[in-house]
Amino acid sequence: FAALLHRPPGASPPVAPPPPAASAGGSGHLEQFGHHASAGGWLFSGWISPALPALPDAPLPALLRFGNAEIAAAATIASYPRPDVAGLGIGIAGFLPMPEPQPEPPVSLTLTLPGGEHWTLAAVPELRPSHDQALAALLLPVLEQLPESPARARLVALARRHFFNGV
Repeated sequence: FAALLHRPPGASPPVAPPPPAASAGGSGHLEQFGHHASAGGWLFSGWISPALPALPDAPLPALLRFGNAEIAAAATIASYPRPDVAGLGIGIAGFLPMPEPQPEPPVSLTLTLPGGEHWTLAAVPELRPSHDQALAALLLPVLEQLPESPARARLVALARRHFFNGV
């Protein structure tokens, strides 16, 4: 504003700075992952760095990459403090609706926040997907650590779903 008041006669008006570009966001690792048939999708957990800003309650756009496939879906995400990555990042858990499992393990998961930031979680090399009740047994202790939120309630309910086998 001061530049406008003290501009010499005939000088061009100052140019407004361009809007900030979408931030690169951050990175992290997928540590537990698998398809849960009765939930109708993939449950996962891991960690990201730096810590995410406050997450919206609405699902986030996500791109899940496998060896030869990319699947876009809206992911339900929740974060929680993890002492083992304190100072580096935070824990993250989520769900991506996809009716069918993929034959290959995931390579990465990219989340897009409302501000355009992209957060990419790479699968740890030794990641071997678990499925259904074995996956739920691994993830429920993680999901139950999440702070109370609509995302936590949805994630816990999805992990607790049992497949009806007719018995």
